Amino acid sequence: MYKNVHAQVRKWIGEERDRITDENFFTDQVLEEHLANIAEAATSRYQYNRKPKVLLYYSPNNPGIGCTDNHVIHINTGSLSLCEEKASRQNRYYAVLGVFGHEVGHMLYTNFRGIETYMKVVLTDDERWLSDLPVMGERDNANLEMMRVWLGKKEQKQKERLYDLWKKLVNIYEDGYIEYRVMSEFPGTLGQAVGNQREWMYSHSWSISDWLLKGTPDVALLQALLMYATFGKIDEGDTSSLNGFSANWYEVLPFVDLATSTPGIAHRIRAANYTILHCWDIFKPYIDVEESEGNVQGTTEIGSGGNAVDDTSLPTSANQVSSNREGQKSEPSNDMPNPRKAGSKNDDENKRVVDASTSQMVELDSSAGDNQECDSSSATSHFRSVRPKDVEEINRIVNSLVNQMAEEIAFERAERERERERQEEACQLNQGGNPVDIRVWRVPVKESVSVAEKEMIKECQTIAKQMLRPLKPILETRSGGKLKGQLMGKELDAQHLYRQDARNFARKMLPTESDLAVTILIDQSGSMRSDHRQDKTMWMALIVYSFCKEIGVPIQILGHNVIKSHGPCVVQIYAEFDDIDHNDLQRILSITSNGANRDGTALRYAGSMLAQRPESKKILFLLSDGRPSEYDSYEEAVSDIQDACKCLRKQRISLVAAAIGDDRPALHEIYGNAFWDVTDLDRISQKLVSQIKKVINM
Repeated sequence: MYKNVHAQVRKWIGEERDRITDENFFTDQVLEEHLANIAEAATSRYQYNRKPKVLLYYSPNNPGIGCTDNHVIHINTGSLSLCEEKASRQNRYYAVLGVFGHEVGHMLYTNFRGIETYMKVVLTDDERWLSDLPVMGERDNANLEMMRVWLGKKEQKQKERLYDLWKKLVNIYEDGYIEYRVMSEFPGTLGQAVGNQREWMYSHSWSISDWLLKGTPDVALLQALLMYATFGKIDEGDTSSLNGFSANWYEVLPFVDLATSTPGIAHRIRAANYTILHCWDIFKPYIDVEESEGNVQGTTEIGSGGNAVDDTSLPTSANQVSSNREGQKSEPSNDMPNPRKAGSKNDDENKRVVDASTSQMVELDSSAGDNQECDSSSATSHFRSVRPKDVEEINRIVNSLVNQMAEEIAFERAERERERERQEEACQLNQGGNPVDIRVWRVPVKESVSVAEKEMIKECQTIAKQMLRPLKPILETRSGGKLKGQLMGKELDAQHLYRQDARNFARKMLPTESDLAVTILIDQSGSMRSDHRQDKTMWMALIVYSFCKEIGVPIQILGHNVIKSHGPCVVQIYAEFDDIDHNDLQRILSITSNGANRDGTALRYAGSMLAQRPESKKILFLLSDGRPSEYDSYEEAVSDIQDACKCLRKQRISLVAAAIGDDRPALHEIYGNAFWDVTDLDRISQKLVSQIKKVINM
């Protein structure tokens, strides 16, 4: 498998792709990273300067959809409130993207600190909060006096329930505001997804008359305001059953219009204040209910998550209206009539919607709203308002993400297999007839790479390209093309007809592969931490690795040390000849120093790996700052290393032992003609590259 790793990985990718379920797909780190990148791109427009974290979970029985605390975005990708249960993967991705766009909107436009600050006022300072309530008429004056009396008599737990109500209202208006901002400022796929999700959720929500039939006027009123703030309209349903209930929200709607269209959290706060004041008689029973009666407190996070809408809780945000929709697995209970079903009392003449564009009553077309029962078997039902080009883009994105997920699984599988093979090969090595005590470890990719580290990689790659210039003629020859100025050939070279030496011909050249393989073996003993040797070694490794990759020379970078006295020699693999995941540059950033060194054992392992390469020219660079220390005696160390050098010569491997410390005389004695004095550490990269160039030119 080791020699045919790429072919094997391609086979595994195909197998793993077929095994990826929706739950796997919608909880995978690849999708989290994909969404985080979208958020980073969106927030960079406002110089947000940080990458939000995205956490996905798949919980169909959980009514919550999503939320954010301004640092992390949580999304329940398996929620039945998100889309149809049997929706295609593309449909569900688009729905997730809509919820995700909503949460990104909060991170961009919600003043979290302002909300939290004013929350304390509502909870602790009755007089200040009451003075902020906008009084617009006699009803409001009367309600203000009742609220003043109520606040003077009630205990803290009732005040906390008032605070909870206020918070829910602010969330509702904030949801409406941020979604309008996202749709207007991100008119591409992200804004389209938010708008599409709004349409789907509105079409799957119950009307206000349904809520009243259940006997929950407080929830019905919150639902009406939520609909208007988020969807721009209110589905009143059977107006004959409202009995003038709709009058409660008409005077509130101008405040809602201002709150959802104007920057500044003060507008949402003012709208919430006026809603509570104007509708005090509706909300007061909810506030007075004892906590033991089952009322559920809202969450502190802003967004579409939170508790389900039921008899005892109020909606906390825009997406929560979907928790009681017909698109769910279970049908509504018998005590909750559904006007969308046959035989309902919602005749066309009684069906009305309050539209945000006019804040007036308008007739709803008989066909509108009749799509409440969506065909869950339809693969494209969630795309009904999506542009064809966006559908193609969504399909492309989903397929790409599936491929990435399958690749990562296949890479992990390949790494496990290669790890097993490495250990088997290590066990076959012998030292003086005895098994070598060695452990081989493939260094994992760094979870996060700093900006400074990214810049260092980029700079090293630039230096490597600059070092390529003298090799340009040779590289052009290896890449194929025409060899001009020849004495013989099948075609005349028009540019060289003037020549008098008869070199007037050109012939085609076939591309050739590199005939050189390189291994760099780094001493990682504790002494490498002094005089910045570790940092300069890392710098060297990045440059030489980048250089070899540019010219197509296979390169392996290993480190070695002994952590525990008389313990095994640990060989750490930073770069492999045939890297699978192309993340070796990030691995090189993990070079560290600790413990002692046993050079002979490490040389045998590095040589055995290099000997397997098909190239005829093989170079092993050993970088060490001193004599080996993990031996019982210096004589034993010398004998062991020289024996390892003999093995390398038999394998036709050229050894270059670069001494980068103060122990140069001792290392010269040990390695003889292979010794290489590197006094100036800043030039070590140039020296290694020069040696590689020399071999190539040969």
